[in-house]
Amino acid sequence: MKQDELFALFSSYPRFADGRIDFTESPLAAAVHVLLRVDDQVLLVQRSTAVQSFPLFWSGVTGYLDEPVSLQEKASEELEEELGLTGITIQFLEHPLIVSSSRQKIISFLGSAVLSSKPVIVLNEENVSYAWVDFTSISSYQTIPFFDEVVRRLFPDVIKKKLL
Repeated sequence: MKQDELFALFSSYPRFADGRIDFTESPLAAAVHVLLRVDDQVLLVQRSTAVQSFPLFWSGVTGYLDEPVSLQEKASEELEEELGLTGITIQFLEHPLIVSSSRQKIISFLGSAVLSSKPVIVLNEENVSYAWVDFTSISSYQTIPFFDEVVRRLFPDVIKKKLL
């Protein structure tokens, strides 16, 4: 499903006062999920108790696709908001990952960037901690349920090296 088709589907969903789509009680939502990589490490952020989904779990940078902007625009917004980072170009996979919970099905657009060095991270209230983690150590973190699949799809070279 293309982005414009998604926004047409969400046209009847409730809205926040600022016009963004309110996915709180909806059976279907769309989101971006972004991972940053430096060498054989990936940046994980630990979600705060201020977020509704999976508080205190580790993941990449995520955000609801709650307004009609491009995936790059949404990813850039989330990276700046959650990590204080700007100017990073994200490469998105062609096909999203569809995940289901007891409450909601989420169409998750997966994106990544391979950086040459670790940037300075400034967290906002959505996350309480961050870590640059070797791919071989991800399993020692309490990650969101579908995180292994996100990593496998975004970094197939890691699978080939048998790091996961």
